[in-house]
Order: sequence, then C-alpha cells, then structure tokens
Amino acid sequence: MKQGIFLLVFAAVSGAIAWRCYERVENPAAGAAVVGEVKLIPAGVNAELARTGQAVRSEVRTMGDRLSDARLMALIKGKYILDSDLSIFAISVECTKGEVRLTGSATSEEHIRRAVTLAQETHGVHNVLSLLVVKN
Repeated sequence: MKQGIFLLVFAAVSGAIAWRCYERVENPAAGAAVVGEVKLIPAGVNAELARTGQAVRSEVRTMGDRLSDARLMALIKGKYILDSDLSIFAISVECTKGEVRLTGSATSEEHIRRAVTLAQETHGVHNVLSLLVVKN
C-alpha cells in the first residue's frame, strides 16, 4: 500500500516537472523571465550574454534550484511513505534551495526525530527546520 502511494506521489511530481519542461520547449516565450529589459528567449540570449554574461546562467540556476527542490521533496516524502511509523498525510515537506521545512504532527517525539533524521540524510539537504508537534 505504501509503495503504491509512493509511486503515485513520485509519478505526480515527475509528471508535473515533465509538463513544465515540455511547455518551455514548445513555447519558450511564455515562460521567459525578464532581466532588465531583455527577455531570456533564444532571440535575446546572445545579446544578454554579450552584455552581462550573467543573465542566462542565473535563470538556469534558478530553474535548477526549483527542480532540485522538487526532487528533494519527492525523495523525503518517499522515505516517509516507506517508514511504517510516519504518516505522509500528517507531515508537510517544503524545500527552498536545499533547506527543508517540516510542519504537521507525529505520534511521538521519537517519530519526529526519525522524520528529521530521514530528511537530513537526503543528499542535497543543507538544513532541516522542524515545526512538527506531538499529537495523539
């Protein structure tokens, strides 16, 4: 049962990421960021790169951070699904630039420690902030 839920969550996250990438490939102007006055679309990339040498790299880094955060959240939630003591429905996982924030509840302090440990052991996580509370 838990493996099925894990696969469902993993498939949903993967599908959302794939759809977002597909949209950017099919219509690059729709998701283009504006840096100064130059849009980061293929026609303006060379001009922006020649002018500052930084806009394209910073946008790529931002997109990479978002994908990395989504991957980290999926990995942590997957670990919680596979752990019989933790409830994926009671623990919310948020991630920003490798910093994880856990909110919600667990049935004991030991389960909170387990949730924090699993998050910290995930490759790419720099910091874990736990706002979990014990709830029976």
